[in-house]
Amino acid sequence: MRISGIRANQRNCLIFFMVGGILCVILDVIGIGAVTPAMLFHTSVTISLTEYIAVPVVFAIAGAVMGIGTKRQPAALFYGACIGQCQFLLPLILYYLILHSGSDFDAWWRALCGLPLTTAFAGIGYSIKTLLKNVKK
Repeated sequence: MRISGIRANQRNCLIFFMVGGILCVILDVIGIGAVTPAMLFHTSVTISLTEYIAVPVVFAIAGAVMGIGTKRQPAALFYGACIGQCQFLLPLILYYLILHSGSDFDAWWRALCGLPLTTAFAGIGYSIKTLLKNVKK
């Protein structure tokens, strides 16, 4: 796949898109409302962090790992966006088209934890990796 100078492996894009979807499901199973405030999978397991803190942290870490592990910055940003797409789309689709649970704020908060956050942290992770490489030289 080549989009204006970005060379990204299509297989990797699909894998990272699925990883983003799996992250959404895992967070919901753990007890963090990553997709909607009305849990999709009602489980008794919960953690002490609220979803307002945990969801952004998880996707920021995923984006940073993507930036650190990628060789080229445009590809890092593109792969970071692939991870965050499910988290961006699922809350909006489920809120506006299907469940209508929670509020607009809840849906947009969860959506903005996806695509913008993972892309930004992929860039940050790549920049830190590049700075550390340049310091070693």
